[in-house]
Amino acid sequence: MKPVLSLPLFLLYFFLCLGVLSYIPIAWIDEAMFADAARNLAQTGQYASRLWEQPQTEKFLLGHLPLWQLLLALWYKVFPTTIFWTRLPGLLLYAGFAVMAWFYFSKLLNINTALVITLLCVGDKAIFEAARSVRMDILGAFLLMFLATGLLRKWNALVLSLACGLLTLVHPNFWLATLILGIPIFLQSKSKWQTGIIGLLPIILYLIWIFPWRHLITVQLLANGGDHIRSDGNIIEILQDYFFIRYFKWYEIQQILPILYIVTLFSAPLLFFREEKFRPVILLLWAQTLFLIIMTGNYPRYNLPVVISVWLLFPLILKCLPESFNLEKFKNSFIIISLSLALYPLISRTALAWYQKTERDPDRLLAWLDTSLPDNPQTLLIDEAIGYYLQRPGTDFGFLHSIDKFDLCQYKGGIYRLTYQTLPSNQWKLMSSYSVEEAILPAWIPMRQTYRGLLLYQYIGLVDDSSLVTKPYKGIGS
Repeated sequence: MKPVLSLPLFLLYFFLCLGVLSYIPIAWIDEAMFADAARNLAQTGQYASRLWEQPQTEKFLLGHLPLWQLLLALWYKVFPTTIFWTRLPGLLLYAGFAVMAWFYFSKLLNINTALVITLLCVGDKAIFEAARSVRMDILGAFLLMFLATGLLRKWNALVLSLACGLLTLVHPNFWLATLILGIPIFLQSKSKWQTGIIGLLPIILYLIWIFPWRHLITVQLLANGGDHIRSDGNIIEILQDYFFIRYFKWYEIQQILPILYIVTLFSAPLLFFREEKFRPVILLLWAQTLFLIIMTGNYPRYNLPVVISVWLLFPLILKCLPESFNLEKFKNSFIIISLSLALYPLISRTALAWYQKTERDPDRLLAWLDTSLPDNPQTLLIDEAIGYYLQRPGTDFGFLHSIDKFDLCQYKGGIYRLTYQTLPSNQWKLMSSYSVEEAILPAWIPMRQTYRGLLLYQYIGLVDDSSLVTKPYKGIGS
């Protein structure tokens, strides 16, 4: 397979992603929460959100690091806030990640093997899912792969140092990667003071920006982080919940990939002594694995530094194979099996999305919701994340866990809840329901959530009624 012939395959892969971008996944809570502050900043100039549970996020959002939201706010200055356009930046970063992966693998492997490994890496379920989550994960994955590729190919130290600074503002889960990969960048730089300043510049600018709101660090940033730290269970329970093991259950169609992770983890000591220039990646694998087990074992979504470090070390494992194991002998089988593993998740999910296209269609749902709410009076729509994309004049969107941040008396058009649940009739009045023709799925396709069965209620109780108060929401995407 020549590189020029592989280009149509990569284009087909990303066109398939593009074609079902609005349908998988359906809109969910993380999408709304991680895009709301960006939308407010783009439209009002205020970096705030009433969707987060931490105190005073409606004044300034300090519950999360800002780089993803800031980039999305710039995006919203040009493009709409619909589901498709909100998800598109993640897909573009996914494509950029694929390019960086190709630059990395093609430096270590022959062209044919590099192409196959690149597709296999891009098809990894953890990376594939991160690209469509409207979270910061894919931005961190791109920057991390950029740093690793730059170190291998000896790119400009100032550019790599800037990438380190930016990576620190993505998510605390990438801080270890920033430190471990940033140290060799600094040590190899000819102008260390310039490299250091460039790397610290994004952090300094961020600290200056949040200085007037520094009193919120404890109640927002640290409190949100504390919600994601594992504090329960003994060591056996923690290990059982760790993502290496959980992925055996989650990877319905890619069972080989968790095995690859485990093989890499146990091969790392051998690689550490054989490959000196890859020691930072090996240290990252060990440190991040230990961090996840101890700190965030029950949040396997936050595993991308481990996943990416596994792929960075995979070419070295291939090189360590005995010479008697000639990969060329198995070239065709290797290519076919690898491409199947890489493409099957996308193809299967694409087929399912098109099969359920009607019931997954957000435009149809939003059209129903638009006709079900009052035309002019100010209204509040709470609960389901799909409400965020309505962008309807006169309608605010909120979550039950942050209902206290809204002045409920100001909503003369009423308070509405969009939900899958049946609500008590003495407090909520059913206004409308959303249904579509059910597509009978073949037995071999697992059932997936769609918009089918949504109910729209209007609140008819008192606005200070305790029924609107719920238990605090702990964790984003938990």
